[in-house]
Amino acid sequence: MELAHMENSQNGSIVNGGAFHLVNLSANTVGNVAYNLTLGTNSGAAGKTSEFIGCYAYNGCSFNDVNVANPVNVWIDYALSKYSVLNVGPVVIGNIYPDGLYQFESSAGLGFMAYSPNGINPSGITVSLTQTNLLGQGLSNSYTTANGLAVSGLSPMNVNVPLVSNMLYNAVIRVTDATGNKVTNSLSFDTISPTSIFEAEDFDYNSGHSFSNPQPDAYTGLNGAAGIDYSNGIPGQGSASYRPQGLETEGAGDKPRLAYVGFQDYDVGFANVGNWGNYTRSIPAGSYNVYMRAASLNAAAANSVNLSLVTGGLGTTAQTTTSLGTFSYSNTGSYQTYVWMPLLNNGNPVVINGGAIETFRAITLKGGFNVNNYMLASTNAQLIPPQSPALLQMTAQPKANGSSLTVAWPGSINDTATNLYWTPSLTSPITWTSLTNAPAYTNGQWIVTLPAGTNSTMFYRLQQ
Repeated sequence: MELAHMENSQNGSIVNGGAFHLVNLSANTVGNVAYNLTLGTNSGAAGKTSEFIGCYAYNGCSFNDVNVANPVNVWIDYALSKYSVLNVGPVVIGNIYPDGLYQFESSAGLGFMAYSPNGINPSGITVSLTQTNLLGQGLSNSYTTANGLAVSGLSPMNVNVPLVSNMLYNAVIRVTDATGNKVTNSLSFDTISPTSIFEAEDFDYNSGHSFSNPQPDAYTGLNGAAGIDYSNGIPGQGSASYRPQGLETEGAGDKPRLAYVGFQDYDVGFANVGNWGNYTRSIPAGSYNVYMRAASLNAAAANSVNLSLVTGGLGTTAQTTTSLGTFSYSNTGSYQTYVWMPLLNNGNPVVINGGAIETFRAITLKGGFNVNNYMLASTNAQLIPPQSPALLQMTAQPKANGSSLTVAWPGSINDTATNLYWTPSLTSPITWTSLTNAPAYTNGQWIVTLPAGTNSTMFYRLQQ
């Protein structure tokens, strides 16, 4: 891009492949930084140099290069008061992946490069990981070369930390070089590998018609039939930018997915009580849990969306349904800050079996949220890995009314498990006989009911 001018607009670019040249850009806007350029972990090309030269903006430019192996020329850029360049010395962390730029960055390990002209001792590198599964159960680990951190090379040094699939991660990378210089990098990402996703805006059309495995924005411009494909008690609140009628759609501001690069992502908003949409999809063989990706500024609401199966009358106004369970949204901080919310029935994750074409119906029970999509994830996505082959650790959340609570974990823990421990009193086990109920194996999970009044900050460990 050369000799480009942008008026009254805040702009940004993420370059994640190849060399990029931005020369003599001018931008005029009021408020925030006028132009933001990030060269991602995959930017750069062999033998070529990216450029950010002679750019001007009233409110400044922002530049960040997260690939330490990518050479960049940066100079003569105006508005230094708002101009920020990556501090490239003396310690650099770069080439991070997963880096959190996109959703669904499934990877067996967190990899990055560390460099300092002073040299880095492998013992000066630590990585702290907090991982949470899709049910909200989690644990934290700190990795060093003595505890799972793999290090190779010298300048730069290549580092890798093992990851588990279908997890949400917060990572803190700390590197100290040989002379004591330190740098810290914090990031969030996920390793979710969804089996199937159906977009909230892609409800059935033309009286029960659908696409089994639709591509992004495949339902653009398609009409739904009221009372057959959807129901909306107060139509016309949203836009018709995606579909001309039906549930209210709008452009979504969720973290991008690679599948949607070059496409506009949409959500369903203005969720009035009683609104519903049908979603007919081909479900692969297997056992799945279901999640809703939603955003809200309202306080947590129990039973906000019901998910049912349409069991008869598809394509007519006389449809029959069977309830599967409900999603309950929470306050995520904005109507475009999305999180995953599990489908539960009596507090337990709902399990559905695939291998057929199914029609799901999502019914709004309590309004005040936006839905981006619904996801099917294999039931093994619930697994919280043990810290050692014998231990499973999780966080339990007590019910607000002070009644007993249920802690569920995957059935991969076998029936020889004998003791349940809790911190900080790890030396005092609760045996099966002292629990309110003996353990039960249902829907692929062990479930144990613990005494009332348990503190939500405590961790539980199952000892085999």
